[in-house]
Formats: sequence, C-alpha cells, structure tokens
Amino acid sequence: MKTTKKLLSLLLSLAMILSLCVAVSADDSAPAPGHYALSGVTEGDETYDSDIVAMLAEAFYLDLNEDGTFVFVANEQESTGTWDASGLTIDGELQSFTYDGTTITLAEDDMSLSFTLGDAPAADDASGDAAEGDDTAETTEDPELGDPEILEDTVVLDDDYMTITITGIEHDSFGYYDISYTAVNKTDKAVTASSKFGYVNDIQLDSVSCYVSLDAGAKKKDSFSIYESYLGGIKYIGKIAWRFEVYDAENYDVLDDMIYGEVTTSLDGQFIQDINTDGDVLLDDDYCKVVYQGARTNEYGYRYIDFYVENKTEDKYIYISKDELSYDGWQADDYLSVDLCAGTCGYTSMTMYGEPEDFDVESLDDLKEMKISIKAIDYDTWETLSEGEAVTVSLETASPRA
Repeated sequence: MKTTKKLLSLLLSLAMILSLCVAVSADDSAPAPGHYALSGVTEGDETYDSDIVAMLAEAFYLDLNEDGTFVFVANEQESTGTWDASGLTIDGELQSFTYDGTTITLAEDDMSLSFTLGDAPAADDASGDAAEGDDTAETTEDPELGDPEILEDTVVLDDDYMTITITGIEHDSFGYYDISYTAVNKTDKAVTASSKFGYVNDIQLDSVSCYVSLDAGAKKKDSFSIYESYLGGIKYIGKIAWRFEVYDAENYDVLDDMIYGEVTTSLDGQFIQDINTDGDVLLDDDYCKVVYQGARTNEYGYRYIDFYVENKTEDKYIYISKDELSYDGWQADDYLSVDLCAGTCGYTSMTMYGEPEDFDVESLDDLKEMKISIKAIDYDTWETLSEGEAVTVSLETASPRA
C-alpha cells in the first residue's frame, strides 16, 4: 500500500505537468457539467488504497462549469481553461481525456487519475449569520481560531554544539503541520540533536519529535512534520516544546542532555487546553497515574491502545511500562514504554503487533478484553517505584483519539 505522503507527491507532480497529459477521448459525448472529485489513482499495475484516495478527494477535484470553463484543483493549486467533448484546453493546448458516462480519467506516462461526478462540498457561510428560521445555527464558545503561525523566529536549542531556530509552521490540507527550521553546527565534528521528549500545549506526545544531524561546521534549512491525527485530539497548537539530547554523530557520545526549548504560535493564550484523563485507571499512587482510554484502528489498518500517563513527582524521571499483558486470555508481547519528566503528563499508545491468528480471531478488532498490569521505575536508579495489580478492560471501548 502506498503512503499518503508518497501519493500526495505523485499527485502534485501530475498536477504540475498536466499540460503533458495524453489520452484518447472515449467518444464524442461531452461530460455533464458538475463537480468531479478524485475517485481513483493508478500507477503502472498498482491501484492506490480507496481509503487514502477518499481522504484526498476534497483537495483534488475537477469542476466543469456550464459556460464551458473548468477549474482543476490539486491541493490548492489551480489550473483553469475551457472544456468540451474533446477534452480540456489549457493555454491553447488541448488535453484529451477518457469519459465513460460518469468518470473522467486523465493520464500521464504510467499514472492516471479518475474523477467521478458528485455533489460539490457545501460552501461555508461567509457572513457568519444564521439564515432566518434555521434551527441548526448556534453560537459556540469554541470559535474557529484558524491555523497557527510563527510570529517571529525562535531559538529552541543553543548550546556549545548546535543552534536550532524555528522559522515557520504551515498546516496543509492533508493534516500535516510542517515546521520549518534553520540549524547550525558550531563544531568541527559531525553532531546530532534529537528530541527525547516532545510536547504540544504542555502535553507530552509520542509523535512530536525533532531530529537534526549536521556535518562539521554545516548549516541547514529544512522542516519536519506533525500529523494532526497523532495529536491526541488537540485541536489548536499554541506551543510546541522539546527536550533535546545532543551527541557526537560518529561515536554517539552524549555531549549535552535534556535541553528544553519551546516555540509559541499566534494561537497561544487564545484557548484553554483541556486534558482528557477519562478512562479505566490502571495505576494511581504518589508517583504516577496511568489510565486506559480505549482502542482504535487507523486508516492503514493498524490497531492501537491509548493511555493517559502522568508523573506526579517533583524530582523524579520515571519510566512506565507494562508488566503482564494478554488479550482474551492469550499472552501478548506488545511493547508499552514511556518516559516522563517530573511533573509532566501526556498521551501515549501501544501498537498491537500480533497477527489475528495468534489470538484465534479473524481480525484484531474482534478481540474483546485486555488484561494488563503497569509498573513504574525511577529512570536514574532503576528502582521500582510502583507495581500495579492486573486490571481487565474492554477493548471494545472506543478511544477518544479514534
């Protein structure tokens, strides 16, 4: 199965060279005017997953207008021209297509895009006023704040070895936050800076990471991404933070550790971040709290089990892991491991790596119960701080992050 990022890259490439499309019109009948959404993508002998295509359909479409003009949109990039039964005309050049009565297909080399006639997305009410007699309109206390912006360049790491400066953030239509940075290696050797912890709005998340590796004396401009589906339900980004480890890229000797850096966005201070601690409590004592919050299957078919975790101490670096684990009585070896600095909390997930036949079911989604026990360890001394009793919870509980 192709990844969304790879498909996006291919689609954008095709959009940029639409003027090179070559196909043969199926017949002389003209397509009906209307909104044609992306419905299929093939590359050679491979057909892309329908779920991924459906996710991209709102950003890739072809609108044929009744006046003979068209708009082709590819992730906010527009191409315009005229159309008729023979094809699309862009800048005086005719690009023909195939049409089977409901679907238009454009092709370039060994890749083709299919667009099927359907309803256009409902337009937003620009006035913001409810129509008279519309009982569905309501005022909300959670206004749409829009996308975050980096208002000024912000240094998040600056030690004797490397400087990292965050310069921008862009939220694309596919749900990725692309964070731009500039990095400088101050030394005469190759150095790597890697985040050990990442936070959004002071909530620790597995998916928020930053990794920069530079040759001696080198500088670099690049970006890394955070996918909104991995934000644990966080709607707005007001602050992003990391704790960095810096090490020699050749021998891996640690040069600097636990360096905290943060950047705020234009949305900082405009909302109150709720922290979801609901669920089945697995462990709760003076050291930590661990809550099972439910299970989910993502768009690629991977099954995850979600937890809320909290370090209650003021001075301990804690490591939390599972001890006993089984699904419907079948022992499992899935890996739960999360480190927490003193006084921090976050969301974490455990991936179900077993195959359905390991548990005598047709699908991992069919599993009903999980029995799990949790232990917490002092990371510095490796002393066991907490050992919870085994707790049985329902795997049919839907995660709030689904």
